[in-house]
Amino acid sequence: IFGTDIGVGGGMVVSGNARITNNVIEYNTIQSQSDAAVGGGINCANDNVFLTLTRKISHNIIRHNKALAPNSNQYDGGMGGGIFISGRSAEISYNTITHNEIQGSASTRSYGAGVMLHDQDATSTIKNNIISHNRCLNTPSRGAGVTIWSFNFPCNPRLLNNIITYNQAGIGANTVGGGIYIGGHQPNLPHLENNTIAYNAASWAGSAIFSDSILAASHTTVVNTILWGNTSSHGSQIFLNGGTINVSYSDIQGGYPGAGNIDADPLF
Repeated sequence: IFGTDIGVGGGMVVSGNARITNNVIEYNTIQSQSDAAVGGGINCANDNVFLTLTRKISHNIIRHNKALAPNSNQYDGGMGGGIFISGRSAEISYNTITHNEIQGSASTRSYGAGVMLHDQDATSTIKNNIISHNRCLNTPSRGAGVTIWSFNFPCNPRLLNNIITYNQAGIGANTVGGGIYIGGHQPNLPHLENNTIAYNAASWAGSAIFSDSILAASHTTVVNTILWGNTSSHGSQIFLNGGTINVSYSDIQGGYPGAGNIDADPLF
């Protein structure tokens, strides 16, 4: 799908209740010539806080989708190459989300090549997914695997039992969050437990996790999670730009303060 204004949903657009299961969603492209491109595979957005919605995306293969805005003259570029979720909460589970891409112009930011959560006014759950080999094609870009971003409402998702590997957050300066990027205008409270975040790359910082709290202080909890083999030119596996990240009982390459943390080769 190609357009001159904001583009949404290369594969599908859902604004109400949805149960998206057992599909192959692949090789879709949403491209805008002057604004953002949102949701290369799936765009699932509804910002009406008075609605109670049930949205479940499970057991799908979501691959080779693109959200492209190479000439965007707005603030945002490509967002949510595989899945874009906004508004009410959702469950994203048992999916394989791979080889999706986002792109913006040189003056815009792109977010979430694999998955982007935006303005979640209730708790979403991302569990038992494989999120791998997703790419941000330009700089600046944020969160090649998963982006958690708030504007009007904080995002407080639970990320459980996911494998987040080999995602790449662009090239050049100002590309951050190879595995996960957390940021926005509201104080987010994400909880990460039992995940493997490995071999992701960010050209600048936050190879595994980048927490960006310039606009609002986010507070992230990481429990029983492996962060290993992620690479960036600045800092360690975790880059904290304000706010807090409390890590416990996790295996962090290079070590990290917290109860029960270790620095030992996981021998994948």
